[in-house]
Amino acid sequence: MAKSASDPEKRGSASDISTIEEETLNRVNKTMRSIEGFLARWNASKVKAGEMIPEVAKIKEFHKALTEWQRKALANRGKGSREDRMKRLEDFVLICRSYS
Repeated sequence: MAKSASDPEKRGSASDISTIEEETLNRVNKTMRSIEGFLARWNASKVKAGEMIPEVAKIKEFHKALTEWQRKALANRGKGSREDRMKRLEDFVLICRSYS
């Protein structure tokens, strides 16, 4: 009998976690490219709206946090216990919530 994704034995397997890690890294890469493009345009702009400065500072902090998370995630991709790997993914979620 085939196991469904809702099967407790199937959820949280090493291959599931690896897939989630890869998808998360892909999402981080896309997000960072978007942020970098925005920041390049912002830095090149001669006129900067004053009310945007705090938002841009927040975006820079978000980029810094994502960069650090990505560095650690790439260095430890597929390594560590299930709990360590899940903790890294939870850290990503917390970063996103902190800067949303």
